[in-house]
Amino acid sequence: MNALIDLLTKASELGASDLHIATNSHPMVRLNGQMNPLEGSDRLSQADAEKYCFDFLNEDLKRDLKELGEINVSYKIDGVAKFRANIFFEGGGVGGHFRKIPIRIPALEELGFTKSVHDISTYNDGLVLISGPTRSGRSTTVASILNRVAENRAASILTVENPVEFEIQHKHGIVRHREIGRDVVSLETAVSNLVKQDVDVCFLGDIGTSDGYKAVTHAAAMGNLVIATCFAGSAVETLDNYFSGFSLDARSWASRVLANRLRAVVNQKLIPGTQGKTVLATEVLLPTPEIRSLIREENLAKIDQLIRKDQEKTGMISMNQSLMNLLVKRKIEIRQAFEVCPDPDELDQLLKKAGL
Repeated sequence: MNALIDLLTKASELGASDLHIATNSHPMVRLNGQMNPLEGSDRLSQADAEKYCFDFLNEDLKRDLKELGEINVSYKIDGVAKFRANIFFEGGGVGGHFRKIPIRIPALEELGFTKSVHDISTYNDGLVLISGPTRSGRSTTVASILNRVAENRAASILTVENPVEFEIQHKHGIVRHREIGRDVVSLETAVSNLVKQDVDVCFLGDIGTSDGYKAVTHAAAMGNLVIATCFAGSAVETLDNYFSGFSLDARSWASRVLANRLRAVVNQKLIPGTQGKTVLATEVLLPTPEIRSLIREENLAKIDQLIRKDQEKTGMISMNQSLMNLLVKRKIEIRQAFEVCPDPDELDQLLKKAGL
């Protein structure tokens, strides 16, 4: 286990977000979005890879790995960081991916969010969807919001994750973390007991399945504040994916609940920055009466236009406008903005208007 601790500590000290273990490969780290061999490392034999991936697992987890072929687990090194680990069999051997979860939870201000995202921590009810591609910082955003709730409200907070990542501490209220497989059988089981547990704020992690979307909808209908994460490339795609989780006969109910309960969609991307660190670009959808009507009708095509319209007045922000803000502050390069922007023509027009 000491070998794994040394490896993860070195990767963490370098500022890496991820560490990959594979047979016949150097340990690979992701720095500022780019994959690189860990400096000073050798290629790993199958025995090396198994040592790194097996030694920190208890007997129950080793049994689960053999039965299921892969497991998700968290691993903490005191004074360094916590890591979300996915251990799996591949190519006749074993592989591992370790994602760094910082011990200190950053404030929303540090992440660069606008007031409309800060306000989420004050909501008493409704549904908030935090979306983005993999490695987009969704878990960090949720942790920052929940930490703000814990710091300012005497609330009962519950998180349901696989595995638990950030550990929000008890402050004015109480915080409970439930890990799927360890503390509860499934997301659906956890949601079915929310009313019995007197929950004010609930976080449901990574809901990308049909059962997950149904569970989130049931939770939102109960009257709690529900925050959920999912994979999507934009705010509108987030809503489209949400509807795809329901059969045709259930979509009327889902669209009605979503139209009535939705409070915000935050879609985000992490982009390599000019200062050697990734920076966050964010699209924020806030449901105006017109947007709620379109959601109820499942008519999502017009929503992009409404996000761009009167952004200062509504508090919404388009991804292109967020990219523009980063460009004006010289936090990212123009090339990187065009690589992730949803509408290159519109971004080009915004650049010309700003004289960039």
